[in-house]
Amino acid sequence: YKMRSRIKGRGEHCLSFRDMYDLEIKLSASEEWDRMQKMANQLDAGASSVWLPPSMAGVVLSSSMLRGFNYADILRAFYKRFEPKNILLIRFKDLAEDTEGTVRRVFEFLGLDPNVELPDLKTIHPQDVMDIELEK
Repeated sequence: YKMRSRIKGRGEHCLSFRDMYDLEIKLSASEEWDRMQKMANQLDAGASSVWLPPSMAGVVLSSSMLRGFNYADILRAFYKRFEPKNILLIRFKDLAEDTEGTVRRVFEFLGLDPNVELPDLKTIHPQDVMDIELEK
């Protein structure tokens, strides 16, 4: 709650805990969440890939307060649908303490050049993020 309520430019900025909780409960019954469940069902039925709608990043971020703490269920669902070689777990502590090393680890996992020049990652803070933008 504390992190999400401090992200400027997002709808949750400065909301009370109760208001954010109510938004997340509403999301659980929304068409967006239903779309996410349908994607999971497609993977369960054997689809090798699914189309991720541009709104997915916002849905995931907006549903992290209640679902995010339930790591065992989340990991079980991922391992049910994906091979372990396609899953990379990143601890927030690692990201906070060694941002550059963690970003390079993600790049390497994705098959990208981990030695690419990065911007100064020490100047980027969650509260300064305006929103997630996806390339078309």
